[in-house]
Amino acid sequence: MDQTKRGAYCDTPHTTIEQKAAAARRRVADGEDPYFVRQDIVNGYSLGFQSANDALIEAACRAGMEDRHAGKTYEIVRYYAPHTQPPYGKPSEIIESGLTHDEAKEHCEDPGTKCNDYFDGFREE
Repeated sequence: MDQTKRGAYCDTPHTTIEQKAAAARRRVADGEDPYFVRQDIVNGYSLGFQSANDALIEAACRAGMEDRHAGKTYEIVRYYAPHTQPPYGKPSEIIESGLTHDEAKEHCEDPGTKCNDYFDGFREE
């Protein structure tokens, strides 16, 4: 006979909150959207968004995002608007490279990196 513990609802196998958090981290690291992973786990297991368990799942999703970007480097690319140089704008150019995900994101969120003529974006090297 199957000795797997079962949950109270729908006769589903019982998992601990730590197992749910580990699953959330893996799913996000593998490329799933952290918002939907969190929502799926919290709603799917009736944990409730106000619970301490929700905070654990959210932390696991953040850790998954860090795992996703670990060891990768990024470059800042300046994209020019079509009106900057005829006929279709100045070609984009790499202005910085070898950055972590957080460094590249911080650069691009700076208001000084966008104007009517250009904006800076980042991509994996």
